[in-house]
Amino acid sequence: MQIIDHMVEGLENKGLRQRGELIDPRFVVIHYTAGGDLNSSIEYLKNVGFGYHILIDRDGTMVQGVPFDKGVAHAGCSNYAEFKSFNELAIGVCMANYGFLDLQDPVKGHFYRSDLPDVELFDEDVYMSSHYSGGGSMAWEKYSTAQYESLFQLCQSLKAHYPSLMGIVGHDEVALGRKFDPGPAFDYTDVSSLFPNPDLLAANSRYVVDSPDGVLELRQGRSSEQPSLKTLRNGDVVYLRAKEHFFRNRSCVFGIWASVALDEDMFHSGFVAWRYLKKEVDVTDLII
Repeated sequence: MQIIDHMVEGLENKGLRQRGELIDPRFVVIHYTAGGDLNSSIEYLKNVGFGYHILIDRDGTMVQGVPFDKGVAHAGCSNYAEFKSFNELAIGVCMANYGFLDLQDPVKGHFYRSDLPDVELFDEDVYMSSHYSGGGSMAWEKYSTAQYESLFQLCQSLKAHYPSLMGIVGHDEVALGRKFDPGPAFDYTDVSSLFPNPDLLAANSRYVVDSPDGVLELRQGRSSEQPSLKTLRNGDVVYLRAKEHFFRNRSCVFGIWASVALDEDMFHSGFVAWRYLKKEVDVTDLII
């Protein structure tokens, strides 16, 4: 797979709306369409002015939406590892996938969603799980082997062409509390192996607990009513993955809670009230 003039050679170009500014990509952000037919999703994107750099259908077929060096409205209010505004920082890759299906037919047993009443996915088609950011257990459409294979090959080429790329994350990670894609059915295992050095991101995200009470609870969910997973004490190190990020009154605002990791692998460990964290070192300027 070759990238020429910031496009994958040979892919159909769907000409989705681009934001115009040039980007030097730092991340790949994974999304899902939340719908069925990829072509209908593309028509919807054209109507609303959003888009992605690449879209991958269930059979693994890829199409180009926007050149990789152009910004596109795919991430919205977003932050991760102290980076912000992922429309200008990330290559957006969208997978054809229904996402969550929170209803089940009592007779036939298939899963569907109120806005997708004709969807019929059964046990073998879905992954049952709650979302890490909250909510109960429900069905999520599984991603296909063909999609994973195409994504892996794409990321191999992207990594070779854009050495600035530092990691791959989900929209639900950079837009914590606002988005749920690609959801718990997405398996990062293989594609994450292409980005094996999270320590630089961890160094930029290193905080220490600094609470007036001397302690800070690591919560299972984004609420003080959620169970405590661990009591952290002042001076304990955490790695801030992402703060809650919402769009209110035409502005991006942070919420109270943040997803943190307890180790440099940057895997989600739980949630804390981020105002009780103090930045230990800032190396953003060194890695941009």
